[in-house]
Amino acid sequence: THHVCAISLCTEHGDLAAGTTEKTCSRRNSIVGLMDIMGAIFSGVLFLPMTNLMMVMPQVMAERAVFYREKASGMYRPAVFAAAQGLAEMPFVFLESILYVVIMYCTIHFEFTSEKALWFWLYIWFALMICTFMGMGFMSMTPNMP
Repeated sequence: THHVCAISLCTEHGDLAAGTTEKTCSRRNSIVGLMDIMGAIFSGVLFLPMTNLMMVMPQVMAERAVFYREKASGMYRPAVFAAAQGLAEMPFVFLESILYVVIMYCTIHFEFTSEKALWFWLYIWFALMICTFMGMGFMSMTPNMP
C-alpha cells in the first residue's frame, strides 16, 4: 500500500503542479516567469521527497518485528536486511521519479534534449532516494514510532 500511495501521490502532485505552472512557466523572458519555474522545481524537489520520507516510516516500523524475529533466529545479518529494504524501494522510487519528471518536464516547457532531461530526472531521483533512505535510517535509529 505504501508504494501505491507514493506513486498516486507523485502523479497527483505532478498534475497539480502542472495545472498551476503550465501557463506561467511558458514566459521565460521575464523575472516572474523565471521565478515561477524555479518555484516549481523547488516545490518538486522538496515536497515529493519529504512525502516519501514520511510514508516510508510506518512501513519500516511494521517490518521491525520481522527483523527482530529473523535476527534472533540467526537467519541473516542486519546489513543484509537493510540492503534488502533499500533494494526493494529502488524500483518504486525509479517509477515514481519517471512519472513525476515526465509530467513536470513537459509542463514547465524545458528544452527537450536528452541530456537536460536526464540531468533533471537524475536530480529528482537522487532527492527521492536520499529522503527515502533517510526515512528508513530515522526509523532504524528510533526505538518506537512517535
